[in-house]
Parts: sequence; C-alpha cells; structure tokens
Amino acid sequence: MKSLFEGRLIALFIASLLGAMNPVAAQNANAGQALYKAILVPGNPSCASGGCHGPDPRDRQNKIQNGDTPGGIGFAISSVRDMSFLRGRLSATELTDLAAYIANPAAATGTPAISVSPPSISFRTTGLGASSAARTVTVSNPGTAALAISDIVSNSSDFVVSNSNCSAVAPAGSCSFNVTFRPRATGARTGAATISHNAMGATTIVTFSGIAEQPTLRASIGLIDFGFVAGDAPRPIRTVTITNPTSAPIGLTAIRSTTGSFILFSGTCSVGVVLAPSSSCDIDVKFDAQQAGVRDAELIIESNLAPLISVALIGEWIVIPVGYKLVMEYRYAPLNYYFITSRPIEQQGLDGIAGFERTGERFFVYASDSTPPGERSVLTRFYFDRIAVRETRGSHFYTLIEAERKALRDLNPSNNAAPRLPFDEGADSFAILPVVEGVGGRCATGLLPVYRLFRGNTRFPDDPNHRFTVRSDLYNAFVANGWDGEGVRFCVPPL
Repeated sequence: MKSLFEGRLIALFIASLLGAMNPVAAQNANAGQALYKAILVPGNPSCASGGCHGPDPRDRQNKIQNGDTPGGIGFAISSVRDMSFLRGRLSATELTDLAAYIANPAAATGTPAISVSPPSISFRTTGLGASSAARTVTVSNPGTAALAISDIVSNSSDFVVSNSNCSAVAPAGSCSFNVTFRPRATGARTGAATISHNAMGATTIVTFSGIAEQPTLRASIGLIDFGFVAGDAPRPIRTVTITNPTSAPIGLTAIRSTTGSFILFSGTCSVGVVLAPSSSCDIDVKFDAQQAGVRDAELIIESNLAPLISVALIGEWIVIPVGYKLVMEYRYAPLNYYFITSRPIEQQGLDGIAGFERTGERFFVYASDSTPPGERSVLTRFYFDRIAVRETRGSHFYTLIEAERKALRDLNPSNNAAPRLPFDEGADSFAILPVVEGVGGRCATGLLPVYRLFRGNTRFPDDPNHRFTVRSDLYNAFVANGWDGEGVRFCVPPL
C-alpha cells in the first residue's frame, strides 16, 4: 500500500500540474531524466519512485503528462506542504530540464553519471623517500550513457596516480586507477586527484592525506664503556646493533670511529648495506689503545636518508707494570653478587657472559713472591659451592692471613669440591700484610689498603658475599647499608 505521505504528495503534485503553464521547449532532456530519477533530498522519494509517477513518464502514472512546464512544477513545490522538502533545491534551469524530459522522454538519449570509491584515502605513515602500498580508486558509471573520462591529475607530487584504465566507461561499468604516497617532505601531507569527465559537474575530486616521517636509524646503545683494559689482557669487543625502525629502506654510506683507539672489528653492517624497514645489522667495536690513559671517541654511522647517528666510546688503557697482576671486580646483576679475579682468562670469560658487568673497581697485586722472599704473602682463593640463595649460588673468599687459611682448611681437610665446604683453589697472587690488621688498620707507607666487606646472614639471610675494595668511601657506604666492615685485610701496590 502507498503511504499516506506518498498519496498526498501525488495528489497535490497532480493538482499543481493540472494548473501548469503550456509546455516549453526542452533545454536538456538528458539532465531532466537524471533529475527525475535522482533522490534530490535524502530520505525523500524521487519522481521515478513507484509511489509517485513511476520509472517512465510515458506510463502516464498519476497524470505526469501534465507536469511538462517548469512553472507548473515550481508552483507545486512552493505551494504544497508535502513537497516543501524540494523548496530551494531546484534551479530554474533544472526545472526547465525536468519539464522537458516529462514532456518528451524519448528526447533523453541517456545521461552519464560518476561515482568514486573511496572518495578519500588516508595513507599510513610513510618514510621520506619511500613509497606506500598502492591504493585503488574505483570509478563507476551508474548513468544511462557512456561516461567519458578525459584526464585524472594529482595536484601534489606527494601522491602519484598510476595504472589508470579509465577512458570510456559504459553504463553500469567501472574502471580504476592507483594512487601511491611518495612524500617529498616530512609532516602531514594532503593532495587530491581531479577526474575530468562528461557527467554532471564536469569534474570529481578524490582527496588524499598521509603523514611523512623522517627516516631514522637507531643504535641499541648510546654509550659503550669498555672500562679499563690491561695491556696484556684480551682486547674487549662490544657489539652495537643498528636498526631501521621506519618505513623507508636506508642505505649505509659510512661507518667509522673518530680515533684509532677503537677499531671496527667485524659485524654485518658495512658500507653499501641497505637496511629494509624493521631490519638491523651489527657493528663490533674493539678497544685497543696501546697507550696508558683514558680514551674516548665516537662511532659514526651515516646513510643516504637518515640523519647521522653516533655512539659514544670510552675506555681506559692500563699498562700493568712488570711483576704485577690486575685484579678486576665484577657484579652478577641477576643475583647482586660481587666477584674479583686477577686471572686474565676468567676476566675474558666474564666479559662475555650475560649478567656479569665490570664495576670499575680494580687494584694491582704482585704476580710472585719478593726477592728476597718473605716480604709478600700468598693471597689464597677459596670457593664455597652452593652456599647461597637456596643453594643456587656459590661465593669466593680471598685471604693471606694464615689463621683464616688454617680455619678454612680445617673445615675441609681433604679439600673435596663439595657443597657449602671451602674448597682451596690455591694461590691467586701475592700481597703484603697490613701493619695493623682489621678495622682501623693501616698499611706501610706507599701501599694501598684493601678493605674487606661481608654481606652476612644476620642482615642478608641466605645471601653471603664478600667484597674487596681499595676505596674507603665505598667501604663506608656499604657498611652504612648493612654490610659488615672487616677493615684492612691486606696491602697492595698503588695504581
């Protein structure tokens, strides 16, 4: 059934048409046909609606033949309440076109129309110098005559139109073209493609937007501190990972160190390598200063698109005097465990184990007894296996005090490598006994005191650990934090 609104609309429109002016000559029957079939106001019917005059005026539904004058149509629109939605919607030319079509539908040979999908495209963020994935715009012809497309032009070099197969589009047919975002500057970019055609309006615009980012390279670390390196120790190597986090491929054009103290040893990064988006490569840097003192430099990485990036390099080269050994301290971060060693092979191994890090604390010891013998004492190293953290961690202990050595050896007379028993690992090096041992102790003039700290079970249950340092400020700070201060335990040559 027809709605009450549609019935009133038809009746009132017929009444207005019956009082219309005489027919006039057609201005554009094709345009009138398009108007007749179009929904001019969303939510309201078209003239071609079955509830109004039907798809073809020649069927004479509701006496449509009486609506063949622009004046009659205009009068009906202005005076009939149910047609008020059309007021101000049609120009005099459009009224003439509509009347011309109603007067002679055969004069309408067909009208092209155009529809684009999507009408706008927002591109994903794209790196400067890169190209986005192509997006497709489909052009359809919902009209009744061939749609002729004469040109498709982008107004911005940031948005490139390509692969167009659009020229003549048959009714109900379609064609397409691609658009690629190739930004020429950073920031928010906008543009549009103008489609020139023979349909109503003559041109149709598809808008584009996108954000262009500056291509960048990212280093895995901003500073490599090689710490101190002894002249006869293995040369430490550190790795820097260079990543391309942006959407543009980036070619490496230069990789260099600003001084010869730091050597680019190896790695997968090299000049000419192109890093694809989200890919990475490595640079291995070796510290080999050859002269005593602190050395610093920068690792420079340059590319064809991204700004230069740099990694700070620093290290201290230590010349070990003849007859000395260098004791270095490490901390195993996962368990907050401190450990010292003068053995180069252990130092090299710890430098390559994840979790171990140099603390920067160090001191010299003697490599052998004195000549004549007797002035220096053996610094003995003991190891307690599974002594801490629910028997998951061991701990080392150093002493040159004979009473301490004897007490530990008496706990394990057969020196078995057994859990929780002190295992004597033998002589580590040589040092000198203090003039006064313990808290408040001191060394002979010209020697450095080595203080011993103990993280005991009273304040740190199941987490024992000894620490040795030549720094009184560090010693006092740890005592303040609950460690037991055991004072001066041996003496060593100055740094």
